[in-house]
Amino acid sequence: MKLFISIIFLFILTFQANCSTIQLWRQNSSNYSIILPSNSNADLKKGASILQKYIQQKSGINFPIIDEQKYKGSSGIYIGQTRYSKSKFNTNSLSDRGYYIGQDGNNILLIGKN
Repeated sequence: MKLFISIIFLFILTFQANCSTIQLWRQNSSNYSIILPSNSNADLKKGASILQKYIQQKSGINFPIIDEQKYKGSSGIYIGQTRYSKSKFNTNSLSDRGYYIGQDGNNILLIGKN
């Protein structure tokens, strides 16, 4: 759990440093959602809630947390090993406690090895 929370905070710092690269919201609106894999455990859900709360404090916008199977949008923050994330990044290249933070078009990927 501590590792995942650390990853979320690292994302927050990265997001703030690179906010000109991708725009998560504009003029009090956003097309982004936080996307979780269908088999999310409690730690992953808690991490997504922390990220959601932080973004809401900064933007005033509530980014919905959605199960990947129900997501129909085109701009998401994918947390964990979703099908989409795994199709874009091979987690086998990560160490056991490794993680990847990256971008694929309008999507943001936050993936841990475990």
